[in-house]
Amino acid sequence: MQRQRLILDRRQLTLNYEAGCLIIRHPDDSPRTLPIERIRQVICMHGVQLSSHVLGQFRHRQIDFVVLNLRHADHSVALYGDGARQQQRRLVQYQWQCDPESALPLAVSLCRHRLQRAIRCLLPYEHPTALDCARSLPLARAAMLEATTLEQLRGLEGQAQAQVFDAWRQLLPSGLGFVRRQRQPPPDPVNGLLSLTYSLVYQEAVRACLMAGLDGQLGCYHRLLAGRESLACDVMEPLRPDIESWVVQLFLQGIVTKRQFTRPKAGQACLLGKEARVIFYQALAKVQPSWWRQLQATTRWLCRRMA
Repeated sequence: MQRQRLILDRRQLTLNYEAGCLIIRHPDDSPRTLPIERIRQVICMHGVQLSSHVLGQFRHRQIDFVVLNLRHADHSVALYGDGARQQQRRLVQYQWQCDPESALPLAVSLCRHRLQRAIRCLLPYEHPTALDCARSLPLARAAMLEATTLEQLRGLEGQAQAQVFDAWRQLLPSGLGFVRRQRQPPPDPVNGLLSLTYSLVYQEAVRACLMAGLDGQLGCYHRLLAGRESLACDVMEPLRPDIESWVVQLFLQGIVTKRQFTRPKAGQACLLGKEARVIFYQALAKVQPSWWRQLQATTRWLCRRMA
């Protein structure tokens, strides 16, 4: 019998254990009973009430218990039933920090996957610059296989990504003022929306790492940096072209416009206005499930490579 993941996406839940069963109670409903032997992981999207006895059963039966904070990913918590497997993965991550080049094969795979996704995202536009970029990226992917250090790989990835952003620039109206990718502060609507979307997906990536029992701070490609979950940034790599293409489409389809952004003074960030954020979040909700699946697929791939 294959054990299943249990996702609890409701507030005011109480968990109890009785006679081999997990009892789920809510003030407005009758109790729900599940045989605990059929559960491999419990994911709580909101806070729950439970006793230490329930936690003890989760530990005894090697059931992961994860509480995800949807607003602040770093406030999420997790207890893993299979401690040995988790520690084995953490040891690999620690090895990456002691010997960065040991992570090079994984980093190369992530970067090559990113460029492959970029090719797929650019080709449908049938724009000369986009097509030229898509045709040149296979050369960059091949060159990555010859990288002997992470620094060399980062240089190759940075050059390729500059080409991709130049293609996006050619596709977008010049009036948006998008010249290149600039993060802090984002000076134009395109950079502002890219930064906002990246930040939200980053929170999802942190949660995906947590669910997989990985230390989000110890990455294989991004450097260890205070205040940043480097592995979460790694997990985002293959998804970034999809995010960029989605943001470009928001502007090309007129879902968001330049008028909906603040006009920053020198050195200030260009931000999406309050009313337009409602439109943005509605559009984001449609793609989030697909992006979440991709993040989870990447963490599963990492776990298999770390076994």
